[in-house]
Amino acid sequence: MNNTLPFPSSLPRKGIAIISGYVNSQIKAYVGAYKVLRENSLEITFPKGHAFKENQAVTIHLDNRTGVSEYDADLRVYRTSYRGNVKYTEQMIILVEPREYQLYYSDKCIEEYTSPLFKYDEIKEYHPLPETPATEDCLDWNDKEKENKLGVLISRTPSRPHTSLMAFLSNTQDDIFLITFRNLFKSRALHYDNRCCFAIDHRAEFVFEKAYDWNYTIIEAEAYGISESNPLFKQIQYHFVMKNPWESSFFLSPDIEMFHLKPGKILLPDTI
Repeated sequence: MNNTLPFPSSLPRKGIAIISGYVNSQIKAYVGAYKVLRENSLEITFPKGHAFKENQAVTIHLDNRTGVSEYDADLRVYRTSYRGNVKYTEQMIILVEPREYQLYYSDKCIEEYTSPLFKYDEIKEYHPLPETPATEDCLDWNDKEKENKLGVLISRTPSRPHTSLMAFLSNTQDDIFLITFRNLFKSRALHYDNRCCFAIDHRAEFVFEKAYDWNYTIIEAEAYGISESNPLFKQIQYHFVMKNPWESSFFLSPDIEMFHLKPGKILLPDTI
């Protein structure tokens, strides 16, 4: 593992970020604009302020998808889940020092860093998820999100939130449907604590770099499971693949797991 901070690095020098951390034991998630400083620290600017404190552990999702009008199944963009600690804070700005990240381009890790101070979270608790309360009434799909292929799942681990870039399906009531494989870390995190957030990436529609607070909708949610024996499973599978055809092969695996994120409130970018 590389413990030397690369500088200059391949991290995109500026862009849009999803920043999450725990505030009073709850996930707090924001959209902000970041720029990379020396030693790969990040300066993040918020449009309406934030609630983070110095020395707080945060997780930041970065990718340079802005301006990409079509989804590329090979994910030919730079993207990373950057784990850091807040070094300095003002009302509209925080500075974050890196603790761990892996920078991907397409399916290759091209740069990584782990601080000697960083410890990976272990998830030892596993709670079976309750079966979805969804009914046929939930199958009213949101055609407005047809071009928005990806979102960021923000799940809970003991020390800081975990972020995962994921394809999704949504309905007109803001219910989110996801798939993954059992025992992946993102699945274990939802089974550890089913309280989560989901950030829908609207950059297929909004590509104005200065309007970063328009580029995401962040939804607070609780995760439920959808078993393959549930009559809704096949119907959701069909529409999920129609929207995200590159995901069809996942359904051939016996380890497939489907989640229903039942929405609570919308965490708007200007919510502190």
